[in-house]
Amino acid sequence: MKLVNKTLLFIHLIFLSGIFISFSAPPPNLPGEEITQAMSPSIKKDTLSRKPPTSSPYSIEWYDEAAQTWDAPSVNQQLEEDETPIPIGKGAVFIPYLSDPSLEPDIVVYDSLNKVVSYGKPGKKICLIPGTYCIHLGSGSLTQRIKKWVVIEEAKTITIFPTWSGLQIDIVNENNIPFRGSYEMVRLDEFEPFGRTYGRDPNQGERIKTWILKPGLYKIFSVGSSYNTVNNYVTVRLLPGELVHFVLVEEEETHKIISGGVTVVDEASKKFAKYWRYGLDIGGSILFNTNNDTNSSAIVLLTNIRVNHKRYKGEWDSKIFFDQELNFTNFEISQINNTADDFRIYSLYIWRILQWLGPYGRLQYETHFFPVYERFSKSSTRHLFIFTSSDSTVQRYDSVSSSVLVQPSFSPMSAELGVGANVDVIARQHFDSKIKLGFGYSQRNTWNQKNNITKDTSFLKVDDTVFYHNMLESFKGNIKVLRTQPDMTSLSYGPEAAIYGALRIGNFGIAEGEIITRIPIIPLLQEHTIRPDYKINTIVSWRITRSLTLDYLFMYTYSQPSKNDIKIDLVQHRVWLRFSFNTSK
Repeated sequence: MKLVNKTLLFIHLIFLSGIFISFSAPPPNLPGEEITQAMSPSIKKDTLSRKPPTSSPYSIEWYDEAAQTWDAPSVNQQLEEDETPIPIGKGAVFIPYLSDPSLEPDIVVYDSLNKVVSYGKPGKKICLIPGTYCIHLGSGSLTQRIKKWVVIEEAKTITIFPTWSGLQIDIVNENNIPFRGSYEMVRLDEFEPFGRTYGRDPNQGERIKTWILKPGLYKIFSVGSSYNTVNNYVTVRLLPGELVHFVLVEEEETHKIISGGVTVVDEASKKFAKYWRYGLDIGGSILFNTNNDTNSSAIVLLTNIRVNHKRYKGEWDSKIFFDQELNFTNFEISQINNTADDFRIYSLYIWRILQWLGPYGRLQYETHFFPVYERFSKSSTRHLFIFTSSDSTVQRYDSVSSSVLVQPSFSPMSAELGVGANVDVIARQHFDSKIKLGFGYSQRNTWNQKNNITKDTSFLKVDDTVFYHNMLESFKGNIKVLRTQPDMTSLSYGPEAAIYGALRIGNFGIAEGEIITRIPIIPLLQEHTIRPDYKINTIVSWRITRSLTLDYLFMYTYSQPSKNDIKIDLVQHRVWLRFSFNTSK
């Protein structure tokens, strides 16, 4: 009887438990995300461009933190900016960049048969036929590169999120001045040597290359040392998805490593570095000369500023060139005269519809800063200025003034504008060239100028010849004849073409040149003849030492727009030794 009662009680308890379970809520899911075989983490759009919310325990914090170290936009922004079309019947793979696509290694795509089928750059879709491919990316030898397998589907883009690391190494001396040093690097955990490497050359405007490496511990040591050296080395640990900025301090002569470490770039600097690049060359010399109690001195100043802004499809490149040579006697400021005075601004903006093609707008401005005087020495007791008009008529005489203004500041002044299409013909590491076709406009203004025609007596009329020779005898030849030039405005506009080329000879020389030609419309309509304008700008630089450079500048301007305007035919040569301080990034 007791056994029957216990059995009935047990059945009753099971029945009540079943009723309770059927009406109760299910247990909560486990926290976190399930790990699958997906190649990339599932990341929400808003988590790529800002820090993860502290209230959410499910965000991929490691990836958000890593993305904060990049000099590049978020992955989603890079995808939006890339407008590479996907052809019908193909898919694409997208690999984002951490710093700048031009500073990171190229990408190689292999098919399932281990054959190369395509090349690409980070930040651009690589279009492929549907199938299975192996993506090789990163720095080093073929075995050291990072490999990612992808399955391409038609009309779809596969994004591979960075699980690798980026490393930028800038070499400076003890005074924190960048120079082209050298080093060797090895990965310690797998003992992979990467060989000898050079830093950037700031005098040539080079930028810091970006290593794309597997995460791990790396050792940087002096060239020629063994891998297990205990001197002249530093180490850096690379974490997945992060870009590391590293400064290596070396002795400039021996390339011995003194120290090094990771630098932290603030948000404002990172935002500036994403889009802006700049460079500065400053050179000069001072000359002192003494002869017969007369001191003559000269100061030469040279400044070259380069500014580049690149964002989305727009690229703006500007150069400011200032060359000034001042000469003065006995250290007197009132006796200053300039033998070279050149100020130029060149600005070019390109909107790239394609990577190699896009409309452009250019601006060029040239002028002189300082006035020019004709002077007699202060020791001269009898001297004479003769002023003539443009038709050789003598206007007046001046035997009192010791100096006369013959060219005011900013005269002449010229400006050029141009719009059209830009084509990048060749873009290689050592040579690049561009062709521009469009429409150009130029204007040149001169005013209040006088020319010294003392040696040219053709200005004299027959009746003035005897009088002039009498004055020469009276003033013992201490006479200067100045002819007043008419104020002039020269206009020219019409179709133009330009060819630009730059050749880099290793790390020692660079040659840049641009030829611009324009066919003015007005003379063509008036005279039905072609009178093209020409302008040639060429500079050749050869680096003798790290801070000493030999430069040669050649400029040629030719313009003959119409019968009424004065022909412009200017040639300029300049050779100088330039001691430069460069801050290129």
